[in-house]
Amino acid sequence: MKNPIFKIAFALLFLSSLTSCMKEVTPAPAVAANAVTAKTTSDIKASKDFKWNTTNSLNVSFKGVRNDVRVAILKVVTPDGGILFKKLQKANEDYSIQLTLPAQYDKVSLQFDGLNRTFDTKLGKVEMILN
Repeated sequence: MKNPIFKIAFALLFLSSLTSCMKEVTPAPAVAANAVTAKTTSDIKASKDFKWNTTNSLNVSFKGVRNDVRVAILKVVTPDGGILFKKLQKANEDYSIQLTLPAQYDKVSLQFDGLNRTFDTKLGKVEMILN
């Protein structure tokens, strides 16, 4: 009696292991009829005004005010909240830095002691002047 039950249990276990290991067949993605495949990078055709750069250079300047004794964190922040740069800054001192930021960002915010100013990065330079 043990022998037939053991054989049935073993057969069921074996069959269930085969079905759980079956690879799922997925169809290949469709290729457009007019698609062209480049064999080398020189074969890639792009618009003349297309920029291959993935980063841009940005000069960030902070102009302090004489006799201002505040000390706070100066931050350069992306539109999605990412911090590109931060430092402890005295309000009475000037500071400048050259940053490399991802090309996807066309605006950054400069934050200092509750001030939040947004700048366009297309010119490659932004300046926060305390008044």
